[in-house]
Amino acid sequence: MKSVNVSALEASAEPGLPASIGVARCITDAQLPTLAGGVGRFNVEIELTDWKFARDEVVVVIEGQLSFTSSTGERVAARKGGMLIVPADTLATVRASAGTEIVFVTPR
Repeated sequence: MKSVNVSALEASAEPGLPASIGVARCITDAQLPTLAGGVGRFNVEIELTDWKFARDEVVVVIEGQLSFTSSTGERVAARKGGMLIVPADTLATVRASAGTEIVFVTPR
């Protein structure tokens, strides 16, 4: 498993993410001024430490497995077809299996 400390990352195609994670932000239309979101794919098994969720976020797992462990030790996980809701200001470790695909939505 690849472990990445988010606070130590340099700029990549998607700021704050390593190149092994593909992200397409496709909910950006001016007609949806209160929502943002997109799709993501984890190409390798990965662990992102110190990930800060600035806003509430809903994540639907399309393929694979995804988990979040908060700084207080609370762990939530979802597999294909599952959904996770993460409150704003959550500091967490994010873990994903290789090939995990997600859809995410957050308020702007």
